[in-house]
Amino acid sequence: MSYFSTGKSLEKLRIIYFLKKLGIGITFEQLSDVALENDWMPYFELRSMIYELEEDGYICAVPRAFGQAYCVTDKGNESLDMFIHTIPASIREQCDNYIEKNKKSLLRETQLTSFVEKISSEKYIVTLKAMEEDITLIEIKLCFGTNDLANKAAKRWTDKSSSIYRSITNELLDD
Repeated sequence: MSYFSTGKSLEKLRIIYFLKKLGIGITFEQLSDVALENDWMPYFELRSMIYELEEDGYICAVPRAFGQAYCVTDKGNESLDMFIHTIPASIREQCDNYIEKNKKSLLRETQLTSFVEKISSEKYIVTLKAMEEDITLIEIKLCFGTNDLANKAAKRWTDKSSSIYRSITNELLDD
């Protein structure tokens, strides 16, 4: 009998470990990017494991303004506590190092969202949001005449959001 978990059990424990250590809910797309970047498993295997973990009550999908965020449940935490020693140290270190380097950007992706919606051939609405947990701090909808302009605004939101927010609040509160 092997001391370490293997196969599906190891992969499920890795997902639970990663989500717990990360400490913030992230979308499936974000988790998929992490898995692809770290060569954990193919996309459809990850999709299947997330479904199984959720169905078995180890993780849950919590609705957020940016989409569903996956979080570890009490059952997942208890299971991880019981079996954490069966996850090889190299895998835990890989997860820990990734989180240390990327937590801020993952958090930022869940706090700042933008999307473009085509209204007509000459109208594109860009929705820009800044959120903190379940609270929308600011939501701005802008109309642009071309898809290029709308996408440019959406892309720049991440870098410009704090100065835009600061500017708006200064204008509103300045006497």
